[in-house]
Amino acid sequence: MNNKEIKVLIIGNGIAQGGLEADEEKKWYNRLGKKIKEEYGANSTFKIITTPGGTAFGGWIDYIADSEPKEYDLVFLCFGSSDEKELNFNQTVFGTIMEGLIRNIKRAKSNTEIITIIENSIKSEAYIDTLKKISDYYEITYVDTIKAFIDSRMAIDVLTEDGANPSEQGYEI
Repeated sequence: MNNKEIKVLIIGNGIAQGGLEADEEKKWYNRLGKKIKEEYGANSTFKIITTPGGTAFGGWIDYIADSEPKEYDLVFLCFGSSDEKELNFNQTVFGTIMEGLIRNIKRAKSNTEIITIIENSIKSEAYIDTLKKISDYYEITYVDTIKAFIDSRMAIDVLTEDGANPSEQGYEI
């Protein structure tokens, strides 16, 4: 992997944007890019398709509408908390939309590594289970930020700005 360029796509809601800090270096994906460079010697380019309050359906539409080539090496999907509100806790529809998005990503490049992010602000266990089941079915990794926040033993008001959106410490975890 040394000296390779890794093309990364992030699709999601406001949480996927990496916070409102003015300092771009502190955004989670820029920190990830530095770690990739340190560990593998590879540069990373990031395409960010995010909308505050965005849903999986909106992300799917934005992904399809994007005219750039869609051959990414790594894709992060960060949805759930806004979907809970917009879909009135209908995890079946949410699951169907997420599957459609995953299939479209895989259709563009079958060996794309996809990582779903279970947001710390998801309240419904059904949504969490849906993300885990879809991830298991498609053999993709999921990052459970709820568990990571609990395991950190830090207070939620330290890890988030408003109980939902991660603070700098939350993004670090």
